[in-house]
Amino acid sequence: MKKYEELYNLSKEVFAEEITRFERIDSKAAKYFTVLLAMMGLIGVLLKWLSDTILPPSSGLEWLLLIVAIVLFVSIAISWFLAFSVLRIHELKKQSINSKTIQFFRNNNLVNIYYGLARLNAEGVKDNRKATNRKSRKLYQAYWMISITMLLLVLLGFLFIFYACTNNSPP
Repeated sequence: MKKYEELYNLSKEVFAEEITRFERIDSKAAKYFTVLLAMMGLIGVLLKWLSDTILPPSSGLEWLLLIVAIVLFVSIAISWFLAFSVLRIHELKKQSINSKTIQFFRNNNLVNIYYGLARLNAEGVKDNRKATNRKSRKLYQAYWMISITMLLLVLLGFLFIFYACTNNSPP
């Protein structure tokens, strides 16, 4: 009897931890999304300056600025899509109490109840872990895409400063 109670308690803890893991991934994705929005604002300012200053491009440096800006724009769009896809609603299995559950409790002894609930939790953990792992992979992809976007933004910033210094024009 005691071992089934321990099994049930363990399954309940693992089940709760998987739901917490899912929520932590959502929280990180929301933070990434906030960073992306700030980057979008900065990129918008840089793109406005580029469109006002170097279009149409007439030198190699202007072409380089334009190409990096276009790649940066594509990169931020992909990053945004990946971060947003993590935030998409996913269904997690949760324990419910309904008439079938109540009937199960009435018709079974305590050992069978502990074992049955542990089995339900194990199935729920398995299904929830699949959903959480999918979210985790997308979050990882979003992280790397945001990192690449950040590097492109820094590169564009350096090119922007170099262009402003070589052309004696204020940014």
